[in-house]
Amino acid sequence: MSSRVGVLGAGAWGSALAYVARTAGHEVHVWSRQYPESQALAGCDGLILAVPAQAAREVLTQLKDVIAGDQPIIIAAKGIEQRSGLFMAELLAQLVPQARAMVLSGPSFAADVIKGLPTAVVLAAPTLAEAGEWAGRLSLPEFRIYASDDVRGVEIGGALKNVLAIACGISDGRGMGDSARAALTTRGFAELVRFSKRLGAKAETMTGLSGLGDLLL
Repeated sequence: MSSRVGVLGAGAWGSALAYVARTAGHEVHVWSRQYPESQALAGCDGLILAVPAQAAREVLTQLKDVIAGDQPIIIAAKGIEQRSGLFMAELLAQLVPQARAMVLSGPSFAADVIKGLPTAVVLAAPTLAEAGEWAGRLSLPEFRIYASDDVRGVEIGGALKNVLAIACGISDGRGMGDSARAALTTRGFAELVRFSKRLGAKAETMTGLSGLGDLLL
């Protein structure tokens, strides 16, 4: 089914997701600071938020009046807002309470997606049916989207794996060896699983594409 999809952000990841949506047969409208025609987003069936996490508040504040109450917003920005400590779905709920938040995450490079290289990600929504609907709309043979109903877990995996990645980089930089890197990765990942469960996420989500998959990339 052809849909009208709006992509917020024309950077590398936003452009890659716009390519995916267009290749899947949808009408695509891209918003950016250079092309700020916000009214074009009003009639979209769904929006993809693909701006950097620290720019999300500014963009959502600017566009909140043109976001319809029944429009799902697929959050493709990974991270936690520094000024508030909010995950992106929490920020969206605060600024645009009428929005239906979904989260897209997983091991993916924009360049690989544009080249048509095999990529798999996960899309989480409050219900599995809703996630499955949009996963089906946007999936390609080379860009497989799995569905999940664990919004918090998918978001945690996409954001907090960066902490482990930085720690591994420090370990490598100090020449601590492969054994130390392996120990740091496995014990750090175990802590990530425990932390995510305390925040209400499912442990199995952390061993999926968002979490372990992102960590391996």
